[in-house]
Amino acid sequence: MAWLTSFYHFPFKKTFEWALLLPCAFPSYILAYVYYYHKDKFIELNPYLAAIVIMSFAFYPYVYLFSKQAFQEISPSLIHAAKVLKNSNLKTFWKIILPLSQPAIFSGLLLVCMEVMGDFGTVDFFSIDTLATGIYRTWFGLGSLNGAIQVAFILFIFIICIVVLENHFRKKKRFYQQHIPHAQETGKKLAGFSAIAASVICFIPIFLAFILPLSILLSNIYSLGAKAFDEDFFTISARSFILAASAAFLCLFIGFFIAIIRQFNHNSLINILSKSISFGYAIPGSILAIIVLNTLSIFDNLFSNTYLYIFKEEYPTLIFSGTVLSLFYAYSMKFTSVSLQSSQASMTKISPSLFWASRLLGSTTCKTSFKIYLPIIKKSLFVAFILIFVDIIKELPATMVLRPFNFETIAIKTYNLASDERLIEASPVALLIVLLGIIPVIILANIQPKNKE
Repeated sequence: MAWLTSFYHFPFKKTFEWALLLPCAFPSYILAYVYYYHKDKFIELNPYLAAIVIMSFAFYPYVYLFSKQAFQEISPSLIHAAKVLKNSNLKTFWKIILPLSQPAIFSGLLLVCMEVMGDFGTVDFFSIDTLATGIYRTWFGLGSLNGAIQVAFILFIFIICIVVLENHFRKKKRFYQQHIPHAQETGKKLAGFSAIAASVICFIPIFLAFILPLSILLSNIYSLGAKAFDEDFFTISARSFILAASAAFLCLFIGFFIAIIRQFNHNSLINILSKSISFGYAIPGSILAIIVLNTLSIFDNLFSNTYLYIFKEEYPTLIFSGTVLSLFYAYSMKFTSVSLQSSQASMTKISPSLFWASRLLGSTTCKTSFKIYLPIIKKSLFVAFILIFVDIIKELPATMVLRPFNFETIAIKTYNLASDERLIEASPVALLIVLLGIIPVIILANIQPKNKE
């Protein structure tokens, strides 16, 4: 699909270019709930095959986005040279386009691997044993935290291997070009059956992974009537929005603060901290929950022992773990990398002379950061805020373990109702997650390189 939309012109091509990203709005576990409820109307598959199909629908946009960006950066002169040598379009693709795009395609595949390995909602719904579900079943089913830590460690090793492999592959397969034009300059216009076939091929995944499940959710909500949006729906939605917005602001502040320090102080310790934070986004929620609980339990024990020593009685409740603080800690570990990367990318475009001019005029580093750097990169920070906000709304495994007692978000509400096979009642909150998920898709569509006609 990336190949078709990059090198050919056919009906509705411009619409397909951004519409092929829409399945990103559907978390894989919501797709699983929707199709399972209507499994009698579709081909019934065994759980493993069903999970593979569902995850393919949910995660193919990662490979599409990476591939399309790589295709658009290939010099048209290479393709013209292949045509002069009388190579067919298919041979040009296999011999030139695909080898040049290997690093980007492989990066997209590795990102999908990380998402699949860390997924909990989908595989748990289909009762498939994976390392992610093994952590929860060992921890809560068998009551063995040590066993869960061992399983989490194995999953963590796999994630590290994938990240290292991706970095190694990028360094190994590096290609340089004289300029970076758009591949559409060499685009071929399709007509007749070929044009219809290309449009149908691009439409099928959009229909199966977005239009059809969205229609099912809307149909379920229509059947619920006024009960779909009751007081409980608005209470949980408001709680989720406040939690996500507050945590997103925290991640934004931490990321901006570290980016500023790294911009003005090229210290090796700061560089290590920055790289460590960047790695946090790759940590699955199940591993994150164990790390947070084990870390905060140390502080809880320290506080309890201190309180017992001073007041000669035990403190009745936990201060850190089992509270909203544990959620903020987990979200900041996982999503600060988004704001950090966004801040660093924007700051590299700011001339250092602005900083030194500000200092010569007597401004402190803090004042310079908030008066000069912050206004310049505020658009990038806003995009980072939206991405973090939506990711927190969709986050399921870490929130489910770390949340306070009787504290529900829209993701947990969807999971609980679907687990009880009350899939129609889960549709309103599921639809809200999907609608919020469309926002990052719009952002991704707008930041893609614009095609030249």
